[in-house]
Amino acid sequence: MIHNLEIKNENLHGSFSNEYEPILTVKSGDTIRMQTPDIEWGYFKSK
Repeated sequence: MIHNLEIKNENLHGSFSNEYEPILTVKSGDTIRMQTPDIEWGYFKSK
């Protein structure tokens, strides 16, 4: 299965913690495609 994660404010925390609720559960062999923010927490959509 292919999972696509888009940048959404509710998914961005700026730190790691086991207190955050998972946003995705994957199985072995699954593929994850995701957008990542730049250093200023913006993002560039490819043309």
